[in-house]
Amino acid sequence: MIKFRKIRYKNFLSTGNMWIEVQLDRSPSTMITGKNGHGKSSVGDALTFALFGKPFRKINKPQLINTKSNKDLMVELEFDIGEDEYQIRRGQKPEILEVKKNGVLQNQPGDSRDFQRTLNNSILKMDYSAFTQIVAVGKAQHVSFMKLDAAKRRQFIETILSLVIFSKMTQLQNQRVTAHKEKTNEIKTAITVAGEKVKIREKYIADLEIESREAEKRATAENNAQILQLDEEVQKLQDQLKEIFLPEKLDSSAIFDMWEEAHSLQIRFKSKLKDLEDQIQNLKEHTYCQHCDQEISQSKRDHKCSEIEIKAAEFRERLVILDKKVTQFTANLQVAKDADKEYAEIAQQISLIENKIQEREDRIQKLKDATQISHEGFNEKIVDAKKQLSKLVDVYEKLQKKRANLSEDNEYMGLVSDMLKDSGIKGMLIKRYIPVINHAINNNLAKLGFFGKFTLDEEFEETIQARGFDTLSYNNFSEGEKMRIDMAVLLAWREIAKLQSNVDTNLLLLDEVVDGSLDIEGTEAFSRLLTELKGTNLFIVTHSPEKIADKMRSHIHFEKVNGYSTIRAAN
Repeated sequence: MIKFRKIRYKNFLSTGNMWIEVQLDRSPSTMITGKNGHGKSSVGDALTFALFGKPFRKINKPQLINTKSNKDLMVELEFDIGEDEYQIRRGQKPEILEVKKNGVLQNQPGDSRDFQRTLNNSILKMDYSAFTQIVAVGKAQHVSFMKLDAAKRRQFIETILSLVIFSKMTQLQNQRVTAHKEKTNEIKTAITVAGEKVKIREKYIADLEIESREAEKRATAENNAQILQLDEEVQKLQDQLKEIFLPEKLDSSAIFDMWEEAHSLQIRFKSKLKDLEDQIQNLKEHTYCQHCDQEISQSKRDHKCSEIEIKAAEFRERLVILDKKVTQFTANLQVAKDADKEYAEIAQQISLIENKIQEREDRIQKLKDATQISHEGFNEKIVDAKKQLSKLVDVYEKLQKKRANLSEDNEYMGLVSDMLKDSGIKGMLIKRYIPVINHAINNNLAKLGFFGKFTLDEEFEETIQARGFDTLSYNNFSEGEKMRIDMAVLLAWREIAKLQSNVDTNLLLLDEVVDGSLDIEGTEAFSRLLTELKGTNLFIVTHSPEKIADKMRSHIHFEKVNGYSTIRAAN
């Protein structure tokens, strides 16, 4: 419950720089009087300005500042909610908005509109519209519940029944649905893009495979033609090679060794023979020994010559044989050299042919390798493209799963949205309260002397059975009857709010409500009804105090002194 305790204000409308203070919880009923323009309605304006930043009556906000001082407008309102004490200070020139809870200044966001929403939703639990329907009601500016359209009626009832949370939930749900749709559209777009990428990659792979096969065919055909030509050349060379006869290679080094050995003996034999002949010649020409200079007899010299001649004859015979061998070995060596030359020439020719064969075989292998490399190159591209395709397919499938999950979420959101519709949970709760609301209104109508049956349906349209149980609407009744209906509805809403413990408050301010339309009986019935209000501090602003003076416990009278509003008397 909100228990308003005190309000005070200065430089507000016709109030000067001196504080005007009104104790809101002092008396169960207070009558406020004063001439027009003397400030009696400023209490309601100060209340709504402090709470919601705008006046009770249709006054532009800049016009709230007293025109003489034109600065330092300040309104201070004190109230309790449960065990917590609150104070609101709101002013202009300079702009001030402070909320204290148990003496501690509350954090205020930079945007005053955000702070006002926090104040409405988290502290007061009502907005300006609800406040001016069940707490502060004015004749001149008040639009009664019965004159509201269906949408505003619903908004007001949702506030009274603490169903505003459903509207917030609906707003949040709509935001979620919008975000969900945007995300779904993003996923759809991403799926389309991913699908196109998959198709492009698949086509690229297919083109690569076709190109690979065609390139392989071309390369194979071209290379095979060259390979065939080279194979033919190799075959010719191999045939040519077969026709070449390579004789058995002679061992010319062995022949040379034998020739060299025979030649060496030949030289030695000639040298020995020359030596023997020289000895014979010396014996024939000299009679003394060349070594010892002794005289040698003729017989000894003859005998010695004969011996030497025999040896010389042997050497001549052996030399003749050896000369033949040397000659033979020389001839054989020349034959071997000629054979070696022929062998080398034939071997060189064979080597050239074999080199050509090897060269062509190498070219054949290179052509085969080139074909293989070309094929492998395409295969590498295809393998790489398939890896990329696998990644794209994986992304595509994940997006599809996300889309499936979003579709499932969409079903849940649809269920939640249906539940949050007016026909959903909120409608069920309202349906439960409709009989209670109708009972409270009909009870108040009976106390106000209006005999009929008032029915508010689930669409908040009214039907009233009166005057012989004719079914009528609100606009079928006189102004006095409408006022009784309005008062009955107003008090019913206060009862419902009290049951809800949502916007239950001790304060009820009626600004000139009972002055016009109610007749004497209606005023009397209304006054009696007000006396039954328990735990309520009632303030009635009136031009006709005589109608209710005997029912009021307290009286506040406003008048102007030196152009400023003051309270002359308060009892």
